[in-house]
Amino acid sequence: MAYRKLRPWIVSAAAFAFFVAALWYSAPPTDGPPGSRAPVISPNEGPPPAVSPARSNSEGPTEPIAGNQPVAEVPQVNVPENQPEPPESPPQAVERSIESLKELVKLAIASKDTAAILESFVELQSRGPEGVEAAASLLDLLLAPTDSEVDFPRSAPPAGWPTLESWLHLFTPPLVEYVVEQVKPLRAIVEIFCQIHLMDWWDYEERVRLSGELLLKPAGDGESRDWVLYCAVLALQHLPGSKAADYATKFLELPPVGDTERARYGAVWVVARRGSDADWVLLEHLNMKDPAERVRGTAKYHLLARGCNETGVLVVDLTNQGTAAAAGVKTGDVITSANGKAVEYMEDLPFGAGGPLRLRISRQGAEMEFDLEAGNHGISGYHVPPAFHK
Repeated sequence: MAYRKLRPWIVSAAAFAFFVAALWYSAPPTDGPPGSRAPVISPNEGPPPAVSPARSNSEGPTEPIAGNQPVAEVPQVNVPENQPEPPESPPQAVERSIESLKELVKLAIASKDTAAILESFVELQSRGPEGVEAAASLLDLLLAPTDSEVDFPRSAPPAGWPTLESWLHLFTPPLVEYVVEQVKPLRAIVEIFCQIHLMDWWDYEERVRLSGELLLKPAGDGESRDWVLYCAVLALQHLPGSKAADYATKFLELPPVGDTERARYGAVWVVARRGSDADWVLLEHLNMKDPAERVRGTAKYHLLARGCNETGVLVVDLTNQGTAAAAGVKTGDVITSANGKAVEYMEDLPFGAGGPLRLRISRQGAEMEFDLEAGNHGISGYHVPPAFHK
């Protein structure tokens, strides 16, 4: 009777013990302290690693081990990689000051070291407005050792310079811009603008602009002003194109101030080379109204040469008592040969002896010959501008 009363409790205790044992055997294997259950190793597997590798951020979820048992995730430890130290940058050269560069240029000029002059003088101009101003202040010193008497434009470099090109590389656009704005020193203007057409490493438009601005900007007075204007016109003559003619036209439309005859004479050539209808109207006005006889004469000459395409001497004027007028020669004729020899300039005509001449002449495309008697032939002329040749 007592056994029947205790049987439910005995069964419950046995069931509870069985349940606890089942839970213990179903727990995952661990490497816990002594007394914990040892991990089960499959016959095809080796021993587990001592430390599981950390999973990177780019990896996917942790793969389960054999038996589809979940594995506790190992905390990540970010270990910085051993990066090589960056190589040391080479030491930077200390930038030379403007004053030190000026001194280097002076020393190079004194020692006639053209390579050092070129290097330091160009570097000085690259230092902004202050460097350009400093370079301009050295122009008188730089130009002093060069040829004192030279016909411009130069055909050879100054003494000591290997080539004319190396000499011209001294002058950079910022320096020339400064010279144009300041219009000093005058010797530098002569040096630069008489050769600016050779500086083809510059932009063409820039050279034309600088020359044109110098032409339109009053500079100096008297003979010095005439020299500056002449240099600017000479540059435009060597830089053909519509832009050059535009500047020459603006200059010729200004009222003549001082002695500008030589510059205006050259500007006529620049305008006539373009030869637009407006250009011929301007030349007709100069032929009639310009106060300088030389300017009127070259305007008339180009008007007569309009339409000429031969190489020869253009007859600009004839004296009434001359043998040429008596033989039938007219202004506007082009003398292509004299006594069987081709001519291009007045110097080619054998006028000195005053003997008889046989002239071959082109008149509006027609060829004809005239025999001149001995005596004063009375011909004035110029060679046909090469720009007119076809």
